[in-house]
Amino acid sequence: MKRHWLSLLQERIAVVVGAACIALAGRIVWASINFGLNATRCVLTVLLVTLGTLLVLRVKRAFRLAGVLALVVFFGLPIGAIDPEAIGDYAAIGREAPTVSEIVLWLVPAELVLLLVAFVLHWREAKPRGGDA
Repeated sequence: MKRHWLSLLQERIAVVVGAACIALAGRIVWASINFGLNATRCVLTVLLVTLGTLLVLRVKRAFRLAGVLALVVFFGLPIGAIDPEAIGDYAAIGREAPTVSEIVLWLVPAELVLLLVAFVLHWREAKPRGGDA
């Protein structure tokens, strides 16, 4: 039986997302070395390495988990990007806060990619029904 094209895309995206998880874990380790170790960084690193490894090994439950996490980030990213507290942080360090158009320029493509990743990773191929010949 020939596999659906979306199933092939799902495996390729899973490997890319898995590699990104492992790279992000490496970035967290680098930050821990330079800025100090804390429990949150340790737990997040272990979770990211585990998820990344499972995605690279193509474990189907990891695909579903990554799809759900992509949806969580999809809904949380705009809240963090347009947060008034974050704008106050720019003023505290003497920088001008980005305008809404500057935020939208990177936010909309990021949201579209997250939605695509969530759809593809959470997608399941339909099983054939028995009895129909």
